[in-house]
Amino acid sequence: MKKTLKALLLCLFLCIGVLSLPIGALAEEGEGEVKDIVELVELYKEGEPLESGDVISLGDQFELKYTLNELYLNYGDDAEDGNDNYIKKGDKIILPKFPKILTDYEKNITMDIDNLSDPLGVVTLDEEGNVLLEVTNESEGEHLTNVTFGIACKLDDDQIGDNEEYSIELPNNDTPVKVKIKENEKPEDPGPIIVDPPLKDKMKLSKTASETIERDGDDAILSWTITLDNMGYDFSNFVLYDKFKSDSKTDMKLITDSIEVTKDGSDITSDTSVDTTPGTADYNGSATGYDFAIRLGDISGESKYVVTYKSRLKDYDTYLKQNHSSVPRNETWFEFGDEEHKTYSDLVKTNGKLIGKPGIVKNFTNYDAANHKITWKIEANTSKQPLTNVNIREVIGEGQELVEITNATLEGEDYDISDKYAGDPDTKIDGIDKYGEYVITLGDDLKNKTLTFYVVTQLKESEMDFYSGNSKKVYKNKVVMNSVEMANVIDEVEKTCESKVLTKEIVGKYNYATHEFKYRIVANDNKMQMSEISVKDGLNESGLELIIATDKPIKMNGVELQKDTGVRPYYTYSDGILTVYPEDAEAGEDDSRKEITFTARVKDDTYLDNIAASSINISNNATIKTKEYPETTVNSDKAKKTINNSMVTKTGAATKDKKTAEYSIVINNSKQVLPNGVKIIDTLGASFELDEESVKLYMGSINPDTGAVTVAKDENNAEIEATGYKTNTSGGSGEKTQLEVTLPDNSDRNCYILKYKALPLYPGNNDFSNNAQMQGFGGDATLASGVSLSKSSFNTGTSSNSVVFTITKLDEEDETPLEGAVFSITDEDENEVLRLTTKANGQAKSIGKLKPNTVYFAKEVTAPEGYDVNEESFRFVTNTNKVNLNFTNKKTKAQEPDVPNPGNDDDNKDDNKNGNNSGSNNSGNNSDNKNGNSSDNGSGGPSNGSDSKNSGGSSDKHHSSDDHHDNNGGNNNSDSNANNAAANTNANTNAAANKNAANANANNGNKPKIIVKAPSEYDDLLLSDEEIKAKGYEVVDGATIEGGDPNYEYIIGPNGEVLGARKKAIAGAKLAKTGGFVGTLVSYIIGGVAVIIGTVLLVINPKKAHNRKRR
Repeated sequence: MKKTLKALLLCLFLCIGVLSLPIGALAEEGEGEVKDIVELVELYKEGEPLESGDVISLGDQFELKYTLNELYLNYGDDAEDGNDNYIKKGDKIILPKFPKILTDYEKNITMDIDNLSDPLGVVTLDEEGNVLLEVTNESEGEHLTNVTFGIACKLDDDQIGDNEEYSIELPNNDTPVKVKIKENEKPEDPGPIIVDPPLKDKMKLSKTASETIERDGDDAILSWTITLDNMGYDFSNFVLYDKFKSDSKTDMKLITDSIEVTKDGSDITSDTSVDTTPGTADYNGSATGYDFAIRLGDISGESKYVVTYKSRLKDYDTYLKQNHSSVPRNETWFEFGDEEHKTYSDLVKTNGKLIGKPGIVKNFTNYDAANHKITWKIEANTSKQPLTNVNIREVIGEGQELVEITNATLEGEDYDISDKYAGDPDTKIDGIDKYGEYVITLGDDLKNKTLTFYVVTQLKESEMDFYSGNSKKVYKNKVVMNSVEMANVIDEVEKTCESKVLTKEIVGKYNYATHEFKYRIVANDNKMQMSEISVKDGLNESGLELIIATDKPIKMNGVELQKDTGVRPYYTYSDGILTVYPEDAEAGEDDSRKEITFTARVKDDTYLDNIAASSINISNNATIKTKEYPETTVNSDKAKKTINNSMVTKTGAATKDKKTAEYSIVINNSKQVLPNGVKIIDTLGASFELDEESVKLYMGSINPDTGAVTVAKDENNAEIEATGYKTNTSGGSGEKTQLEVTLPDNSDRNCYILKYKALPLYPGNNDFSNNAQMQGFGGDATLASGVSLSKSSFNTGTSSNSVVFTITKLDEEDETPLEGAVFSITDEDENEVLRLTTKANGQAKSIGKLKPNTVYFAKEVTAPEGYDVNEESFRFVTNTNKVNLNFTNKKTKAQEPDVPNPGNDDDNKDDNKNGNNSGSNNSGNNSDNKNGNSSDNGSGGPSNGSDSKNSGGSSDKHHSSDDHHDNNGGNNNSDSNANNAAANTNANTNAAANKNAANANANNGNKPKIIVKAPSEYDDLLLSDEEIKAKGYEVVDGATIEGGDPNYEYIIGPNGEVLGARKKAIAGAKLAKTGGFVGTLVSYIIGGVAVIIGTVLLVINPKKAHNRKRR
């Protein structure tokens, strides 16, 4: 009895000691203390605080701004007790919670203060919105004011939903901020839509001048009419403005008493405000002068208004004897509406019948590029004045010489001018019979008549740089007329002439499928005389090569050229240079223009030299050489092309339901020859789980015009999947997943599209990146492409229709991942619904192939090479989104003769009726514990959960057959009793872990094991105990699990899978917040005393524990 009591006391104190230590640890790791140091919390958008009634968008960026009270930093002994405003280094201060409606925020923020050289501290945020400030600054005696920090964030779309308004509750604010959601606003019914037509459809203002010009002495009188047709629309405050414009030689003004206004034919002039005093008025925001204004006021849309008036052009005869820079004209516009809403019409301009150049006019006619000649047209006495003793001086422009003056007509009749002109001796050009100016003597022939004639000039040899190449140049020509009536009337004109000797351009589009261009070279577009012509194109220098094929011939003027004949026309192609030899050209002949067409291909080396670039710039030049002219090289923009160059292009987006990411990788868009062994290495962010069943490599089809690659289809419009490719995956389960796809051998120039899906099962990792890289092609170049999504792209969490099912196959001894195990998954009717093969990482995974809340059976049909098949069928239920099954295999052993095992007899049994007994035989470890735990660790059984080498709930393999425990009630060995009591405690702990592991195949004798990671690796599972019980889940203390965190409880699914973790709400946590150091000290004192008492109870027994009697 005494021994039993001692054992019970030992167990009691050991338990107290063990349990108290974590409590102390929790107290020591407390999350800080609450201090009232926050004055204000505001939500800002674009630098302005958000207020109720503001309209926001779901994608807007916000800043949550905390404003703190004045603080006293590191004041030491001067700190006031109980004053929250005194803080010191090492303080962990709990700040008001972060509103859960906000998301996409940084978890760690450094607080920089203007008057501190180092940051004040670090602000840490978690997924629950807890905000903790840890003071790190060592500066002593600092008085801090205006301390703020901001947290960049966005709204959580899921929480907003389709609400038109949403109230955001901010900490330290009694009244929430009620905002309107722009995307969810319902448009108001605008009612009948009234379209206001443009002004041109409401008011038509027309203006005309009289056909004849009246004479009043030396002056001319011009009549003007303005008609207002307001097409049924009323106008208010209508004002009409008018002004005259002319050059400095002309004087034209309004005859003020000539204005008349009529309405529907009735004179209303006397009832109309007419302002004939020149002034300025606003016209479209600028002050504009006017000569007179007519203020009609409110006008009716049912009436027609007409305004007539006259102007006087003074000394009209003198006007006609001069050339003017502009023709006198009249301009009108109107305005209407009130001062704040004025509307202006366009200007209406009218020249009337006035002539701007009544003396002489000169114009350019044409440039003859074949012969380098320019033709000019001259019209003299256009106003038909009675001119006498007329002479006209033709001034030849720079770079030109006269060819002839010809084709003269006088009032439409032929006029012989050949003997009327001669060179001015004072302008003779040295060395040639040419002059710079020519005088045409006409006498009285132009009296009341108009003379028309043409002057032809030719470019001098000094202009060869212009006409032998591709260029433009301005040439001028001037004429001067004198008569008794008109003196020194001048007109001068200039014109830009263009020469085209050699041009090159791309015809049509670049062919992305064949990498081909079609080029056109035009030699001698001027149609000049040329001999011994050669046109050269250095294709090789541009990264091109000539295509010589029957369906792609080299042609000139539509006729196919022959190669290397030596008889013009022909071509040569050597060392990447194409040279065409046309026939000689005669000036002005149509066939003197040589149009050469050919096809060239971008060389593979050009692609490879630019393999890491996204595009290639192709620039191709041509050169012409002739006997008559210097060599000319053309570099035309029309012969340049930027082409896309991509070996790997990745795109991706969330599906419409925001539950899955779909990715597509275009491979070998550049259509290069792929060597064997090329791989695509695709790395998914840690927030994603790859749907391995969705990974498919398709044959690509490239659009020759755009380079866009789509999935190739057969004659039945079915997508063509590639054959011979290999896939492999590693990582996952909250870590980055690497997908490796080896392209088929002998791929040649094939392009492919790799498609797959991924689920955002681990949003807490906040890593939604995705990057693909090509290996085995392009040498040292990095061929990569990436896509980054964000947490807001998804409704985080798995779709209820997407069951993530994973089988892991391991070696039984060393837990090495095993590749090549084939599993058949069947339903309750024994129909096979899925067949999976484990990859190099030992895993086979399926997403969305199994129905939720359904019973299935997993059975191994093919074992990895060198291993035995596990023929048992394992039953599991998909009543969670993640189902993980772990299987182990024994290596196949050579057949051995049966040899009796001397260790397998009754002496190998450990019979402890009050404790835990264990033993070992060839088939595994048997444990006989009448008051505790019974287990069988067999071979090949599955377990539910993650992969690890240790598992809670399995029997202890380190007990040997010689380690016997004999305690039948008559043994006085209290040490042995104590040891067995401790062993029994551990066994019971393992039994609890076994129970909570919820092995769905316990009836088959397979042992479950729970293997966990750090709590941060799991999604937070905030379920009440009632919800856990209702769902059939169980809660396991982290202290009882191998690798578990004793501060956490783990939520276990019906198949033994770990669904999540939650922090334990125990006394130590409360002590941490209220007791601080005292709580920690008390916990460790209690634990230490309990351990000491337990130890004393052990050492006071005079007999050693290992001196136990054998049966």
